[in-house]
Amino acid sequence: MAICAGETLFYNFKAAHRDRVELEMRIQIGAAGAVVSPLQFQDDPNMSATHGTAGVYALTFPPGADGNGQLDVTVVSAAGTIKGFWCTAFAPNSGTASITCSNGSGVATDPANGDVIMVALTLSQRA
Repeated sequence: MAICAGETLFYNFKAAHRDRVELEMRIQIGAAGAVVSPLQFQDDPNMSATHGTAGVYALTFPPGADGNGQLDVTVVSAAGTIKGFWCTAFAPNSGTASITCSNGSGVATDPANGDVIMVALTLSQRA
């Protein structure tokens, strides 16, 4: 019989992937969607974000040991400018990613001045 979520509490499970590292960065947005430098917060000095075309942000971070990884994005938009966002590229072993922010119509749009983009990464330390 399969173990359900409530029954796993007292079992000694081991992760399928060892040696994961979690990194976070917080990107403060200035006028015209520009990234305020330095980043508001970052777990590693090699993390950065640059603004490209409307609503598009390129992210760099320390590369993981392999192509396995996870990228989570949260946008805090007090003005309600940003209604959605998606990842357009993610290469954990290269240390690069790209995200796009959009308005309620799905059109790529720059976040408003004062908005914040929070990024959480989970990467492999060893293959």
